[in-house]
Amino acid sequence: MKNFVLVLVLLTICLTFSINAQNADVAKFTGVKVQNNYIHPQDSPLGTMLYSNGNFITNPTGGAGGAALSALGDSLDTYGLRFNKTLYNWVADDFTVPVNATWTLDSILVYGYQTGSTTTSTFTAASLVILKGETPATATVFAGDTTTNVLGHTYFSGVYRAQATTPTNADRPIMVNSLTTNAVLTAGHYWIMYAVTGSLASGPWANPIVIPGTNTTGNGMQRVSGTWQPAYGATTLFQQGFPFKVYGTSGITPVELTSFTANVSGSDVVLNWATSTEKNNRGFEIQRQVNGTFVSVGFVQGNGTSTEGHSYSFKDSKANIGQNSYRLVQFDFDGSKEILKTVEVDVKAPSVFNLKQNYPNPFNPSTVISFSLPNEAKVTLKVYNTIGQEVSTLINGNLTAGEHNVNFKALNLNSGVYFYQLNAVGIDGKNYSSVNKMVLSK
Repeated sequence: MKNFVLVLVLLTICLTFSINAQNADVAKFTGVKVQNNYIHPQDSPLGTMLYSNGNFITNPTGGAGGAALSALGDSLDTYGLRFNKTLYNWVADDFTVPVNATWTLDSILVYGYQTGSTTTSTFTAASLVILKGETPATATVFAGDTTTNVLGHTYFSGVYRAQATTPTNADRPIMVNSLTTNAVLTAGHYWIMYAVTGSLASGPWANPIVIPGTNTTGNGMQRVSGTWQPAYGATTLFQQGFPFKVYGTSGITPVELTSFTANVSGSDVVLNWATSTEKNNRGFEIQRQVNGTFVSVGFVQGNGTSTEGHSYSFKDSKANIGQNSYRLVQFDFDGSKEILKTVEVDVKAPSVFNLKQNYPNPFNPSTVISFSLPNEAKVTLKVYNTIGQEVSTLINGNLTAGEHNVNFKALNLNSGVYFYQLNAVGIDGKNYSSVNKMVLSK
């Protein structure tokens, strides 16, 4: 593959290395030993290291000048894989944010080299895209882009990439590239996709993870000519992973929301939502936007702390005709709150006048009378006994288009048959009148 560096000498001898810190990046930097969480003064302060994708050091003192060595793995023929932004070569590798966690990132450290450089970095720019999904090809962009330069600092890692047969070769000093980001990640599967530019003609090349005695070191991917493919060696089909470290702060997500939907049922709006986990969750406030401001229209109790999924529902019977915006606000027991999500739904006006049968019927002592108006109207709603005497006026005024519900309480009436009559004069000049019967049974 033309995008990879070809190794000039075949590795035909089985090599065994003495590794003093296999799982820790132990290197030398200007004569001082530094550890896996080494922070260059220019990068300080970094947050906590939230994730490390792997090691690439095979001997902490076996490289040029006593620096650390990253030797080619057994049977591999590739020093690194090209991640040249100018040539549209990108590399990617993945990580997972745990359930019920939120990571606020400040930087991601990635590694690479340009053959022939000194220990002064020749990297000039870098771009970072954070993807969310199962593969880079199918994932969606979560943060970052392919054009913005996010290279904060770049410096020598204290590690040289070389063959085990020529361990003190100093042609490939590996650089640390600190990529800045303020992405906030909730639980899920992510990929970082990144590429760089450099001032030399070589590469730039992303050095892979090294696991002594193991040919396949990860599930890294490389994009060449717009197509994602496994990060293989130049002639060998051993997929490689890429070392990187994620820095930032980690917190607990009180509620992991998996869905929030709004649907119209008649003139009502039914909101449904679900959670996968909850922590100290007192409940949810449902808010509807009124004249540009969100106001509370209801509250649904939560399930405290739970690692199981829960489903919730709320019906708003006072939605406006037209576009309605709802948002879900979660409250902890300590009073803190978080706006989880906003949805919009369109409520259509009824097409005709309609007076519905009261419910329940028979009733004692109260019942609900419902009717629909296709447009604004002057409305009267009255109740009569069987000899035509008016016993109650429930509505006498102007109402907007939509569905309306009126609660009728018959506390002072005797059992028997009653009639309720709706008269409406619409703003379009049309008249409507209807009478229904109901039974009060005490």
